[in-house]
Amino acid sequence: REVYLTIEQQDDWTATVRLHIAWALPARFDDATQKRSEEMEWNSIDHYITLRSGQALVEVETWVNNAGEDHRLRLHVPTGVDAKNVFAGAAFDIIERPANWPHHPDWEQPHVPTHHFSDLLMAEESGGGVALFCPGSNEYEAMTGEDGTTLAVTLLRATGHLSRDGFASRRNRAGPVFEAPGAQCKGSHCTRWAIMAYEDSWADARIHLIAETYACQASLISALPKPQLDGEFDEVCTDGARGLRLQPIRLVGTGPMPIVACLKPAADGNGTVVRLYNPTDEVWEGRIETDLPLFNVRGCDLLENETTKPRITKSGWSAKLNGKTIRTWRFN
Repeated sequence: REVYLTIEQQDDWTATVRLHIAWALPARFDDATQKRSEEMEWNSIDHYITLRSGQALVEVETWVNNAGEDHRLRLHVPTGVDAKNVFAGAAFDIIERPANWPHHPDWEQPHVPTHHFSDLLMAEESGGGVALFCPGSNEYEAMTGEDGTTLAVTLLRATGHLSRDGFASRRNRAGPVFEAPGAQCKGSHCTRWAIMAYEDSWADARIHLIAETYACQASLISALPKPQLDGEFDEVCTDGARGLRLQPIRLVGTGPMPIVACLKPAADGNGTVVRLYNPTDEVWEGRIETDLPLFNVRGCDLLENETTKPRITKSGWSAKLNGKTIRTWRFN
């Protein structure tokens, strides 16, 4: 294995280094010997690691050039956190799961240690934790040990068949044993991820909002003077020339903030729909404010059928989201 480190870019506000790894791995799995082949193939891995002034995240873009077959390549992130459970992002939610699942080989389909997560994975203990952000639908395994919990995230899974026999987690194959050479995932693959330590609970630290922002990958170029060395701009509090501010929808309230799932035209073309969801266990109470035209507001179900009629006050309306809930409003 060969490793070297180079500086790719640096200025007063950002710095990026490249960590290059050239790794000789077994070329394939040998069906005859039931072992990895003695023949080796060189695989390259490039981590582009970025630090930004005033930001707590360490951002990484990982490029893998895969030349091998029949293997799973994973990223191991030691957290140093003694976590019995992990928190994994899901659709409109964050789910708490045990770090270790029991394996019962006598089951028809024994439990496997890998699980799904979307955008966000956290190991937390009393006083804080470590969050790993990885946009998209991903696979992970939490491995506990004396030095804490390690989060293993799958970068790629290379296989040459639609299904195979002989898995420890499944006695019978999931489907026909058809060859699928394209599933060997050869070539170049990119994964964006980031890591961040936080204090208190993930809800109080608003990690769910940071994950949503990182997954959006939006670039905002401000017309203000360049930022201070702490990465901060002066807040834009005033209206622009058209009477609008940067955010068409603003949430003002107490407790962990909900996430804006959508701001879109109504399905029937009559008005604008805003949908919020609260992945925490805590209640959020506050106001939804907007600079968009606001003459009437209706609470709706997910099919955008009217359910309630909030009162409009000062270009907004009051809202309440219980923990683990989704709410929708239509306004015009």
